[in-house]
Amino acid sequence: MELTIEGGNKKQRKLIESVVEFLRPMYFDKYKTLSIEVIIDRKLADHCGVDGICCTFGTYRPREFEVAINGKMDNENIIKTVIHELIHVKQYAKGELIDRTRGKCKTLWKGKDHTKTSYSNQPWERQAYRLQESLYKKYMKEHG
Repeated sequence: MELTIEGGNKKQRKLIESVVEFLRPMYFDKYKTLSIEVIIDRKLADHCGVDGICCTFGTYRPREFEVAINGKMDNENIIKTVIHELIHVKQYAKGELIDRTRGKCKTLWKGKDHTKTSYSNQPWERQAYRLQESLYKKYMKEHG
């Protein structure tokens, strides 16, 4: 797996690198061709209204990802947000989450169309929020 981290300050970049390395053996070791670029952007929330976002390049089991993180957050929220967005990377890489763009745009979760599912009920978001909390606790036990 190839990782690049841009923006932010040195402490933020080291923190994000540490979180990625913590998650690597759990989710990413088997994906040798995975490329993740993390961008720390202090204006992300102002421009996009979110603290984190995961973008893919490709639709079915993509291997290139760009993750943007709000650089104005404190360390706890940076860690949780990086975990959350990397769970989305795992979901896309495994083919659990698929965004279809040919014809009508569709979002599939494990083969089922969830295009019209509200954000709070989207199974990939529910999984990412659940795992961000449990993995944050585990990360802090090991690195806190």
